[in-house]
Amino acid sequence: IMSFSMKSLHMMADTVKRKVYIVLLILTILIVLGAVLYSTLLARPLKQITSSINEISQGDMNVKLHMHGFSEISSISDSFNQMIDVIQNQDTARQEFVSNVSHELKTPIASMKVLADSLLSQEGMPEEIYREFLGDITNEIERMTKIINDLLSMVKMDKNTSQMEVV
Repeated sequence: IMSFSMKSLHMMADTVKRKVYIVLLILTILIVLGAVLYSTLLARPLKQITSSINEISQGDMNVKLHMHGFSEISSISDSFNQMIDVIQNQDTARQEFVSNVSHELKTPIASMKVLADSLLSQEGMPEEIYREFLGDITNEIERMTKIINDLLSMVKMDKNTSQMEVV
C-alpha cells in the first residue's frame, strides 16, 4: 500500500486543473459579453435622448420621446416631453407677442405717413388744417412712445426677475 504510485493522481489533478481553467475562462468571456450587451441595452435610451436633444438644438421642436422600459428612463422621457411642450408654448407666445408689437408700431407709423402725405400733397391749405394734422401726428408719436416705453419696462422687469440670486 505504501508503494502506491502517485503519478496517476498528479495526472488526474493536472487534468482537473486544466478543465477548471477552461471553465473559468469560458465563464469570464460569458460575463464580459453579458456586461457589454447589458451596458449597450442601458445606453440605447440615453443615445436616443442625446439624439433628440441634438435635433432640438438644430431647431426641430417637434421631437417627442416615447421610451418605455426602466422607470427612470420613462420618467426622463416624460420630463423631456413636458420640457418640449413648455418651450413650444413659450415660442408660440413669443411669436404672437412680436406680431402684436409689430402691428401696434405699424399703425401709428401708417397714420403719420398718411397725415404727412396729405399735408405735402395739398398746397394752400389753411393753417388750422396744418395744426390739426400736426396735432394728430404728435398724438401718434406719443402713442408710439408709450408703446416703446411699455416694451422697455417689460424688458427691465424680465431682466430683474432673471437676475434673482438663489442662496
